[in-house]
Amino acid sequence: MPRNGATIGTMSACPSCSAESPAGAVTCPSCQIVFAKFKPRGVADLDRDLQNQLEDSSALVVKQEAHRLEAMTGFEKENRYLIRNDEGRILYEAREKSPLWLRLLLRGLRPMDVYFDQLGSDLTVFHLHKPFRPWFEKAELRSRSGQLLGTIQAGFPMPLQWYTVRDQRGVTLYEISGAFWRPWTFKIQRRGEEVAEIKKVWGGWVREMATDADEFGMSFPKGAPVSHKALLMGALFLIDLVKFENNQRNLGSPVLGAQVRD
Repeated sequence: MPRNGATIGTMSACPSCSAESPAGAVTCPSCQIVFAKFKPRGVADLDRDLQNQLEDSSALVVKQEAHRLEAMTGFEKENRYLIRNDEGRILYEAREKSPLWLRLLLRGLRPMDVYFDQLGSDLTVFHLHKPFRPWFEKAELRSRSGQLLGTIQAGFPMPLQWYTVRDQRGVTLYEISGAFWRPWTFKIQRRGEEVAEIKKVWGGWVREMATDADEFGMSFPKGAPVSHKALLMGALFLIDLVKFENNQRNLGSPVLGAQVRD
């Protein structure tokens, strides 16, 4: 029996920071929230926080991981990428999921899923799904909760390579074009006006011939909302797959065999 008739209280965990608080406490001694006013964060709140990492970014650098075994054997591995903002901070790690036999058989035409994860975790922020299509390749981008953000679709490849970015209602947001006289640069247009660009970085003859690991830089239209930036990021991945995936086996093509950066 405690002295002076005192009772031993139980401890409870703060629903916000998980710090221990005495039973009956009104506020958390660690984060100072008022328990009675605390509202658990929902999936939509978490989606918004994770996506907003793009909000302050005016540009991205996307670098694909090079696989030595793939370069030596020709066996296509699942692609992995690091995505950094214009300040050099890593925003996401992107990872491909696709069956090995489809990578060997269909290569750039293969169906695949690309998951954009928080670095060092399995928490997916965006999900890009590309089904099999023999022409006019198309991909759709969804949020972590499965909400459709929009689609990206390749158009007829001559004389310009066109990609159309649409929102979830099918309304055209942007058109992206690449030409054979500037094969590594893709202009992003909105209502006919150039607002940003995607550009593949020249890695030198040795890297370009030895591996299909690519590096891209891209800018965003000024004032673009997070959903638009996410869709344009997804467009970069579709462009990489459609235009540059077969780099090692198309060295004679006017696009992938280019010797200089435009």
